[in-house]
Amino acid sequence: MKIYNICIVVAFILIALLIVFLGTGITMQKVRVSDINDATITFVYIDKNINEKLTGEEVEILKNIVNGKRLWFDDGGWSHGFTPDISFRFDDMIFSVANDTCAIIKLDKHKYKKDSGMYFSVTEEEKQKIYDIFKKYGGYFPCI
Repeated sequence: MKIYNICIVVAFILIALLIVFLGTGITMQKVRVSDINDATITFVYIDKNINEKLTGEEVEILKNIVNGKRLWFDDGGWSHGFTPDISFRFDDMIFSVANDTCAIIKLDKHKYKKDSGMYFSVTEEEKQKIYDIFKKYGGYFPCI
């Protein structure tokens, strides 16, 4: 009888954990970019002081990369060298690119303040597309 009770308790704990994990996955915040009025790229580092408007094609490339990415909080984000000085911006959303070549982006600011200081990952291919846009304007990575 004692083993039966232990099995019941363990089963309830496992079910509760499963519900928590599934619930978290369903309700995770995602990057949502829709209409963009102003889109720029910024690269201020050593001898570079770049602040340029992005083309419509570049906006679409970057928008397709970031839209729908799952956001998370991370207190160790400073280790990647995130700064708004190396970022692309859609209106009031600032996407700071990791300066150390990691495939992570920090959403520095958003109209919904709850999203400020959140992070998301991109694929290596997506990271390369981002780097290609920075390179076009004179930016480069790593830059730490």
